[in-house]
Amino acid sequence: MMGPDAVQSGRPTHIEQIEGRQQAMEEAMEVYDDHCRGPNAPEHALIPERALRNMVRPIPTVEDWETEHGRPQPEGDYQPGNGSNFDAADYADEAAAGITIAGAAYLLWQLARVYPPRNLIPF
Repeated sequence: MMGPDAVQSGRPTHIEQIEGRQQAMEEAMEVYDDHCRGPNAPEHALIPERALRNMVRPIPTVEDWETEHGRPQPEGDYQPGNGSNFDAADYADEAAAGITIAGAAYLLWQLARVYPPRNLIPF
């Protein structure tokens, strides 16, 4: 919601997601407090401080966005799922090279099993 390309029409969806995750974290903390603290509790890692801060962090407002970016937040046309920066075409060459190397290694492994014949000279 604070990204430079954020638009106001995407706020309701993001607010719903953030509130849901914060609620889930609060419920998990209740379970943690009930079962994982006290003299008979098992040893385990503590919950990271950053996770605890995000659990109670206020949801950014339009004013927060405008203050950070120095301009009005655009209304825009929010399309869920179109914000991904991942492009599979960027990794096509690396994937092809990896598959080729794996195939060559497999072929060499199989050839090593066949030649030289294991029972050619019996001992």
